[in-house]
Amino acid sequence: MSLSAFLSVCKILALHHRKPDPVDADTLFPAASNTKAMTTLLLAELVDERKLQWDEPVTEVYPDFRLGDADTTRQVLVKHLTVFRMNDGLFARATGQSAIPIFPSAPNEFFAKVAGISIGFTRDPMGVVNGLVLHQNGDRAAPKLSASELPPEPKEIALDAATLGDYVGKYRFDFGAVFDVALKSDHLEAQLTGQATFPIFASAKDKFFYKVVDAQLDFARNAVGEVVAVVLHQNGRDMRAPRVTNQR
Repeated sequence: MSLSAFLSVCKILALHHRKPDPVDADTLFPAASNTKAMTTLLLAELVDERKLQWDEPVTEVYPDFRLGDADTTRQVLVKHLTVFRMNDGLFARATGQSAIPIFPSAPNEFFAKVAGISIGFTRDPMGVVNGLVLHQNGDRAAPKLSASELPPEPKEIALDAATLGDYVGKYRFDFGAVFDVALKSDHLEAQLTGQATFPIFASAKDKFFYKVVDAQLDFARNAVGEVVAVVLHQNGRDMRAPRVTNQR
């Protein structure tokens, strides 16, 4: 589909939704997941025009692109930006790192599309999965933990909208990154400069945790009860960020 054809479809969608005004650059209508196809189309046109290549690192064309760590960031290629997957697959996460999707290549064998990772699951004589072998810069075996060996999961609690609003704002770490907390409907989402936005979940008043990475947040209050800072606990470090802006 050419770009002009895609825009024609957009015009049809706008008419379908009974928008009486002419479609122009400022027209708004529910594009939803059409943006994924649009992104892939635009990338393909740039490839056809020899302005970029599918196997080119994203950082070569977008130097500010960042993921959770530098090694993973360097290995993301332009073609990886066209891949998305719904919640019907497996994800893997190492302690202190973000979850990544893994894809089957054979029975009991999976691979990640970044960082050169592959995983083989092992089974006992009864066919029950009892461990895995991580293949990345060598082979590392890991037995499957029993329920009693797993660390306790934090329990999520609900906080009222007024309390959640206390945390909304921007916080700046001493290394320069800004931590932005926003209220989305009935929950909070947080974003660190250069990283994706993720939901955070309350385990108690002023205490939150992530589900996509092993990290926790403690919000600090002053003598009159105002939130004045956040402390990020991750990888054995406690990093404090004072509040710089209130965005209620």
